[in-house]
Amino acid sequence: MDVSVKKLAEAISTESSLMEKLKNLLEREMHALSGIKIESLDSINSEKEALLAEMLIAAASLRSSVDELAGKHALPASSAFDDIVKASGVPELSRLREILNAITEKTRNQAELNREIAERFAETASSTLNILTGLINQTNLYGANGGYQQRQTGSIMINREA
Repeated sequence: MDVSVKKLAEAISTESSLMEKLKNLLEREMHALSGIKIESLDSINSEKEALLAEMLIAAASLRSSVDELAGKHALPASSAFDDIVKASGVPELSRLREILNAITEKTRNQAELNREIAERFAETASSTLNILTGLINQTNLYGANGGYQQRQTGSIMINREA
């Protein structure tokens, strides 16, 4: 097997491995979101940042391997990844590409699910805070004639992140 093909196979395998780690991390994040485990989410976000930095480095290596193989087959650097893999004529690269595509799709789906869960959680929290703010703002007092009066008071919610 050609050196450039070996480099590309290793780069694809590395990228697949990192994508699998990201998918597993996103699954952990989903469980933390579902259980409202805020402290776990902090550590998961830190792990995601480190993993994404690793993935950026691996993506650069993958891109250079793809460009090198494209050059060997007289294809322009702007050629599609699939075209370059087909031009190489190496079935192992096609298999690795399919594995990478499959894990990428699973990771994308997991990320979308987590985004939906986070949005619903934020919606629910916002709605609850709005209800509480409304209750706080409606203080009930007795009037001068001894009757029960409702009077507006002035409270606001302060967002810690603001």
